[in-house]
Amino acid sequence: MATVGGKMDAWALRLGALLLPLLFLGTAGWLTHALPGLLEDKRLASARQAEIFTKQIQRLQVTVPDEGLYRCVVGYGTQQHHGETILHLLAAPTLCIPRKPVVADAETSLLCHVGRFYPEDVDVAWLRDGQVLKGPTRSSPQRNADGTFNLTLTYTFTPTRSDTGSVFSCHVHHEALEQPLQEDVSLDIRGESPHQDLPAALTLDTGELRL
Repeated sequence: MATVGGKMDAWALRLGALLLPLLFLGTAGWLTHALPGLLEDKRLASARQAEIFTKQIQRLQVTVPDEGLYRCVVGYGTQQHHGETILHLLAAPTLCIPRKPVVADAETSLLCHVGRFYPEDVDVAWLRDGQVLKGPTRSSPQRNADGTFNLTLTYTFTPTRSDTGSVFSCHVHHEALEQPLQEDVSLDIRGESPHQDLPAALTLDTGELRL
């Protein structure tokens, strides 16, 4: 929502439809990033038989470049007033752990792909049986064409038969999430070395857990 004569933050929890309404008496126009915005008029009758209009900025799809300061300029006779609102965008991340075979006593890497989040700040961690692991490698965030970001957190280790049944979890926290996002991987190691005929398998629980 926008206000006249003051500032107010407007938050969009996801990249989607944007609607910024303003009621006023007289003529008005929206300025988006100092450029005229797309306006839609709706005429209403007031109790004093004056005409009240609503001007709304509408976007069918909100993208990261739409973030920023919006100003509404209102003119009535010789008077002019303006109001401002700051639009902040949030895009919730997606989480994916690729399925891959692992073999006992052979180095392997667990990958946690976190995608399409905004803003850039995000906390990602690998856990083993609920305990945070040290040493994962985090890639630099890569920007997508729509302004959102992707990154990968990689945990490299050499599994042994004793790791069978261990649960590895990728845990993601981002301000667009109401609760942290988590996905689990359960190791099922059937081979003892890469030279054995029976390969080990990594079982992926595809369900998402929210803490």
